[in-house]
Amino acid sequence: MAQAPQQLPNGFISNGVILPPNYHQPLQSGGISGSETVLLRNIDELLYFKQLIAVEPQTRAHVKELHIHGWGNLTGYDQRLWIDSIPRYLGGQLFNLKIIHFESWNESYLNTQCIRSLADAFPTIDTLRFSHCKFTHFQDFEEALFSFPALSHLCIYNLNGFPYDDPNATLTYLALPNPRRRDMRLKSLHLAWDCNIWLMFAWLRLTAPSLQRLQVEAVNTEDDIRAVTALLQTLGPELQHLTIGCVFNADMLMRTRFEDFIDISHNTGLVSLRLYVESLETYNLHWVSTILVQLASRRITEVALDLPLSHENDLMNTTWNWIVARLGELNLRKVEVVHCGPLGWREAEAAIRAQFSWLPFLNVVNERIDCSS
Repeated sequence: MAQAPQQLPNGFISNGVILPPNYHQPLQSGGISGSETVLLRNIDELLYFKQLIAVEPQTRAHVKELHIHGWGNLTGYDQRLWIDSIPRYLGGQLFNLKIIHFESWNESYLNTQCIRSLADAFPTIDTLRFSHCKFTHFQDFEEALFSFPALSHLCIYNLNGFPYDDPNATLTYLALPNPRRRDMRLKSLHLAWDCNIWLMFAWLRLTAPSLQRLQVEAVNTEDDIRAVTALLQTLGPELQHLTIGCVFNADMLMRTRFEDFIDISHNTGLVSLRLYVESLETYNLHWVSTILVQLASRRITEVALDLPLSHENDLMNTTWNWIVARLGELNLRKVEVVHCGPLGWREAEAAIRAQFSWLPFLNVVNERIDCSS
């Protein structure tokens, strides 16, 4: 078991948080600017951190995010023991904690009782992140969210389904009145890869009609895009920031008739738009043009494009000529192009500036950062 040092260890202080020497990446930037993250992966690290904040209590104020990682090679008893110990050892200690990130937990340990204990221990939580997690039923997932009354931001990456749920039964459950849904005050949602988009969005239409920020990165089926459209229509002018990423097979109808599947004309309050272009194949760019045509917000000031450039001439075609011309028609203060492909940075930057150079306020960035990292 880790022992508290007699003196504070040198070399383990970063942004004000002191962490044990066996951490690989104990402190990292979170999705909220300036946040500090403590990563806990087992009972020894939990006890070590508990003892360290006893030695230097002022460090408690710097912790904004608790990243609770469940290692797959631990036995069920080991996992349950240490995650159940977090409220007992750290409850009331981290008074500026805003984010809990659950990673690699399954339905046996991420249960309602465990979640409620964490919520009671950390009442200031306003952001939840789930990556590579699994709940037994959708109702269990919803109950987990209900446990945090101040919840405003939700980020999901690879939520591995609800193995014991029948889709029709889940829709029946959602149709049942639940006054707690009206009490939720979600402001932002980030859905990354491998999430049940249609189910999440059916739930959101009941709980978050005033969502201000929506990020969905993996739209690739007709059901996905219809679910996105239904939610966008529900959100209407309340939505201020939209990020969307689509990728379709060459033989899919949506690639040429995307306008039949999506409509963002109701979202007249958009201030920023970000498009994750996962493929630069010409047949996969119609969705980008469609969204830019439909953009009806007079408040739009910023558009960002994430582009996976592989060759210097990827942007040298009539499709990108039209996209750049359309961007020029909008009254934008900023156009940002993020290079996230294999092409070398010097070549990529030159290719981007060659196509986008005449746009005012162009910003070219190397690599993208997302909340799942």
